[in-house]
Amino acid sequence: MENLKTLTLDSREVAKMLPKSHAHLLRDIATYSKYLSDFNERNFALVNFFQKSSYQDSKGETRKRYLITKKGCEFIAHKMTGKKGALFTATYINRFHEMEAALKHPKPAVPATVMNRRTWNRNIVMTSMQLQQLTGINRTRLRTQAIAEGIKYFLLTGVDAKAFFVENNIAPRAGRIIIYPQGTILVLLRLFGVYNRMKEYIDEYFQIGKYAPLKLQDVDCNTEAIWNKINNISEKLLTMNGLLKHIPDFKRKPEAHAALVETTKDLGLLVFQSLQDLQQQIQSLEA
Repeated sequence: MENLKTLTLDSREVAKMLPKSHAHLLRDIATYSKYLSDFNERNFALVNFFQKSSYQDSKGETRKRYLITKKGCEFIAHKMTGKKGALFTATYINRFHEMEAALKHPKPAVPATVMNRRTWNRNIVMTSMQLQQLTGINRTRLRTQAIAEGIKYFLLTGVDAKAFFVENNIAPRAGRIIIYPQGTILVLLRLFGVYNRMKEYIDEYFQIGKYAPLKLQDVDCNTEAIWNKINNISEKLLTMNGLLKHIPDFKRKPEAHAALVETTKDLGLLVFQSLQDLQQQIQSLEA
């Protein structure tokens, strides 16, 4: 339990909690540190509150940060009043509780087969079986929920299924396979209430924040096809905005309200699909 005393939060995370810029928070901590240093005779050990550290930014340059202990967060919270102070206090307390719980009850190791990264057309995806093994949620329930929410998944059969097995160097077996893109998995995890528990594994699987973006050759997207797609999406968004504003304008029977909301939802799904198509169109220019 001694390890619990050394738990800290990155000052960049704390800045988002407050919320304020990281540079502003660094200035505040420098001031607080000076106050505490001026009273060393009272045994105010600075490291019990704020610990100097650094990190590398996206350009590889070293930047300053602090590791802030629970006492340090309490110190910052005491400088705040009203709603902001209360929200910050609740947020940092929850974060420390999460970290303490993680130390007391380490997560079980995930089977290596789950973390074998799969791709489809060079995009990282996860199979329905992998997602079932990771979450413990039956894959049929996962697919049913995806259908109910109208979120994207792929059912690969025939030639597509064979291509998936070849791309991932897997011996062909089933004649069909269901795969989920990253966005769909994040939505499903939240819907089933397991996002926080699974976030670490999902970040690792999809390599979120692990690698700096690749420096690719510039791609010219100023084409007629791209503009047509963008204009089409813009028109759908304008229509959707009009429907949303129209919802509270009149008194209607519940079924009429439900129909209007359902129409708006369907249009939103069309916008989502159009954005996916736009992404694929741009990716085809990069190939």
